[in-house]
Amino acid sequence: MVFRKLFAKDLKVIEMKNRFTTFFDEFYYFADYLSEKGGKVKKSTGKAASYRNYLAFFFVLFEENTNLKITDPASLATYQLLDNFRQSKGFTEYNKDEHHYPSASLKCYLAFVSDKAVKNEIFYDVKMNEESEQQFINETPAEYVVKTDYSSDDIRKKSKKILLNGRLVYQRSLAEVIKAKEQAGWRCEINPKHETFIAESNDKPYVEAHHLIPMAVQDLFDNTIDFAGNISCLCPTCHRKIHLAKSPGKYELVKQLYSTRKNKYEDYNLQIDFKQLLNYYRIY
Repeated sequence: MVFRKLFAKDLKVIEMKNRFTTFFDEFYYFADYLSEKGGKVKKSTGKAASYRNYLAFFFVLFEENTNLKITDPASLATYQLLDNFRQSKGFTEYNKDEHHYPSASLKCYLAFVSDKAVKNEIFYDVKMNEESEQQFINETPAEYVVKTDYSSDDIRKKSKKILLNGRLVYQRSLAEVIKAKEQAGWRCEINPKHETFIAESNDKPYVEAHHLIPMAVQDLFDNTIDFAGNISCLCPTCHRKIHLAKSPGKYELVKQLYSTRKNKYEDYNLQIDFKQLLNYYRIY
């Protein structure tokens, strides 16, 4: 692989930015937001512009070396292609020569595409819980929530996506939801004293299922993240809080749920650290 020196005024770099103008603009504002938030300053440092340039450089280098065309720069699938390319011989030296801006830009890129992916997660979480309750009552099939007979003790590869409301999403297993709720005793994991009501569907306290590693980022993992160990059991208030609260409020919930699951993730060959998980909740 050839990791050559590029400059912002190079024709290929300019053409790449023009190809994906909206994407690079959105990425710039996101990077600027993270730079200001991370540095606790009210003024832009210029780092966002550098990240935008180096990401454009990396897009150009990827296409030059692989003969593949980037078509959807804002997708997790494209990030995975670039991350695999990053493992190529020569990147470490290139990254060092460029003062680690390439790796920093890719890290910011991952945060950006993950953020875009999880923004609609609350909609699918709510839909999953509604449809799972309806299956208990009516036993009607739902394309989004599927009944399965496998054991969640098995490490499984991720399933195929289905088209729902114009978006490709992964189906959620009703069996795994039930198992997670049973393991939690049909109580909120944040505080078992949080009371709700008795559900018509099963005469149990009503609680909602929430994938701690969001299903929206399933593309980043080879094995499924749709298993009981990744599904937390929350009261409706805590469920909305983990999605919609300000960062300090979400942080405490994510921290508590992660602390009880991190060893389980290792058992399922899922490599995720706490800082990476926080990114999925827009906690930077």
